[in-house]
Amino acid sequence: MTEHDRLLTPELDETFWREAELVELDPTERITIRVRRSVPDRFRAPGKGWARIDRVLESCVRARRGAK
Repeated sequence: MTEHDRLLTPELDETFWREAELVELDPTERITIRVRRSVPDRFRAPGKGWARIDRVLESCVRARRGAK
């Protein structure tokens, strides 16, 4: 874990666990899409790129839902 990650990670004390909510994730679906080569190259660079792409796309979906 980097120093940046440590600063963003909440304390996992009693209050955290008392107020925590269980979040059920949507199941994943295998798809094929065509994107510019720079897109996967950028996400793949530091590793675990596909999980980051999924998070970016999911945040876009949530933002659009909230905008309606």
